[in-house]
Amino acid sequence: MATYLDFESKIEKIQEEIVSAHAIANFDAVNKHQNELAKEVQKTFGSLSDFQKLQLARHPDRPYALDYIRLLMDDAYEIHGDRAFRDDPAILCYIGWIKGQKTMLIGEQKGRGVKNKIKRNFGMPNPEGYRKALRAVKMAEKFDIPV
Repeated sequence: MATYLDFESKIEKIQEEIVSAHAIANFDAVNKHQNELAKEVQKTFGSLSDFQKLQLARHPDRPYALDYIRLLMDDAYEIHGDRAFRDDPAILCYIGWIKGQKTMLIGEQKGRGVKNKIKRNFGMPNPEGYRKALRAVKMAEKFDIPV
């Protein structure tokens, strides 16, 4: 279930109407509401205040690095550790294929849920995380892989 911010209340209402119209197979109403939704999204997100932009940046359903990696990469393998101390779970280093091109992706992962956030130190990397990222970049350079 999606999480809506206070300024997205009209969008939430229209999406609920789309779901209810779709449930009773009223496709004319679905098309009407989808057009309404597109206009409302344009209107709402076209004129956000600074605080609303901040709320959107901190949205709880915003995708994290691991979400993008899972969507973009085929046959992805995670690189662990900095070979000096330990692995930092806040920094992700993946090597895999994107549209037939071998690629290295490096990102920061906050985690969802309390246990996962604690495991990943709330997305705050330690020195070993930076060393792990540096190691991944050097590996990509050595094998001529884009980062």
